[in-house]
Amino acid sequence: MSRVVNIERFESAQQKFDPNHPKLQILEVEFPPSLNSMYRQYRGRTILSKRGREFKKCVFPPFNQYGDEDRLQVHLVLHPPRKFQFDCDNYAKPTLDLLESRGVFKNDNQIDFLTIRRGEVYPKRGR
Repeated sequence: MSRVVNIERFESAQQKFDPNHPKLQILEVEFPPSLNSMYRQYRGRTILSKRGREFKKCVFPPFNQYGDEDRLQVHLVLHPPRKFQFDCDNYAKPTLDLLESRGVFKNDNQIDFLTIRRGEVYPKRGR
């Protein structure tokens, strides 16, 4: 795994990230394709690219689901598989879409607070 996603219930605008919060979940998922490479145009339609389809099938850890009414804060730490320059914001949407499609939360509009941070390089293992 090459990426960490921290999700917890968001209770107020003054709430700060607490790594010991009882509702905190830490999920590790594969480093995603960028938003720019996630989709392709094919015969006038927008489709998932090959890399996008592979990412949607990635192994996913056990997790607790959040309800429809829960407001969330999400902290993304991007650990690229190799050293390269990248825009952090291009990797947030594919990750949030994956979490939504797997049922971690019902809709990404539940996220009130989102942080994205560049982490150290985690070389890919087993590939």
